[in-house]
Formats: sequence, structure tokens, C-alpha cells
Amino acid sequence: MTGRAATVFVDVREIVRDTYESWRDDRTIRLGAGLAYYGLFSLTSVIGVAIGLLRIFGRSAAVEEDLTARVVEAAGPDAADTVSGLFGQLDGSTGSSIGLVGLGSLLITGSLFFLALEDAFHQIWDVPVRSGIKSTMRRRLISLAVLLGAAATIVVALAVQAAASLLERFVPGSAPGLEALSSLFASVMSWSVLVVALTLLFKYLPTIAVPWRPIIIAAVVTSAFLVIGTALIGLYLRTVGASSLGGVASTPVAVLLWIYYEAQILLAGVQLSRILAESSNRWISG
Repeated sequence: MTGRAATVFVDVREIVRDTYESWRDDRTIRLGAGLAYYGLFSLTSVIGVAIGLLRIFGRSAAVEEDLTARVVEAAGPDAADTVSGLFGQLDGSTGSSIGLVGLGSLLITGSLFFLALEDAFHQIWDVPVRSGIKSTMRRRLISLAVLLGAAATIVVALAVQAAASLLERFVPGSAPGLEALSSLFASVMSWSVLVVALTLLFKYLPTIAVPWRPIIIAAVVTSAFLVIGTALIGLYLRTVGASSLGGVASTPVAVLLWIYYEAQILLAGVQLSRILAESSNRWISG
């Protein structure tokens, strides 16, 4: 091992160790449990707003099927009932009532999760939560922006999938490797959207100035673990989870379990961003 490679290995090992110690000391397991509780109620708001955005741009059966398939991949087959129920409710609602229901759900349930998320970010960064009307209004507006951003991320991911399907449709089916190329394009673009979303979240949710470089590095690493973790959790919920603990994959428990593990990965990413920002290595800390 060369001197350069040995130095990089030592730096990475120290970063991983410091991130784990910070994750343990901040009791991130408890923070993740709180986020999972609020997330169970706010997930419907996020999906509902995403469906509302899809209706604005035109809705099709293919889009509904793709959204439902993504939910099944992440949280198991029973969780798809939530999406199907939302589509059914929207079918029987008018456009104005959809807006009122979406706004009410956003203020009552959706904002709770993102306020809890902001509190978790501040605890990790050791930043006190400011009091006062101005600070409260700012937190509410940020929670609104983050919720809309989460819904928009779902819409963009579905748009990427639609673009990949369109590519397969217009290119002759006999083209070699077309399906693999289309799948690779969709995966890379969806991952890129996730990286951008996490970068903005890590940068602007905490009320503290953080350099861009550690934020981007943490976002890339976190997004990779989120993709891998989502695939593994979804695989468990679709197979083992359905027959263990008396049917652990029932909708509420499956979604709660999924959000909990995703929250742990997300909060570990926040820990990583702080460790990188406070690193003595100027190339890492920016």
C-alpha cells in the first residue's frame, strides 16, 4: 500500500469511527424512533401532495402503477393499499377540495415530521432552537418547503422512469442492451435527484453555515446507503416480514419499520456531514 493510499485509508477509518461515536453519543436511535412515529402520519401527506402534482401535469394508469410499484419495493405489498386508497379518494374529489385537503394534511401532519427532523438536525449540530414568532414562522415555512420538495422529488423520479420507458418505446426493440441501458439511465438519474435533494436538506435545514464540500460528500454517501438500504428493507418486508411476528408486514408496522431504518441512515448522514465539516483535513472540510 502506497503512502497516499495509506493516508486515505486512515482518514476514512477515522471518519467512520468518529461518525459512529457521534451517532451513538447523540442517541440517534431514539431520534430515529421519534421521526418514524411522525413519519408514519406524514407519509400520506407527502404521497398525497405528489399525487396532486401528478394530476396537475396529467395522470395516467401507468404513472399510478409505477408509484404503487415503488411503494411495494420500499415497504412491502401491503403498503400499496395506502397509495391505492389515495388514488380512490382523489377520484371522488374535486380540484378545489383536493387543494384544501392537501393543505390541511400538510399543516396538521406533514409539518410535524419535518419539524421533528429539524430538531434532530439541530441536536446533532448542537444548535439551540430559537424561540419567538419569527423563528416559529421560519420553521413552519421550512417544513412546508421540505414537504413540497419531498413530493417534487417523487414526481421527478417518476418523470425519469417515464422518460426511460419512452426511450424503450421509440427505439427499436431489437436494439441490443436497450432494456439494460434504459434501466441504468433511470437508476442514475433517480440517484442524482436524491443526491441533490439531500444536499439541499443538509445545507439549509440546520440554522448554521456549513461549507458545500462536506455537505456534497455526505449527500453522495448517504444517498448510496439509502438506495441500498431501501432495497434490502423492501426485500425483507416482501419476503421474511410477511410471515414473521404474526404478520409484521401489515401496513402500519411495515411503513413504520421502513421509515425507522431510513431515518437512521439519514441521521447518520447528518452526523457524517458534521464530522467532515469539522475535519482537520482542509480538502475534506472545504
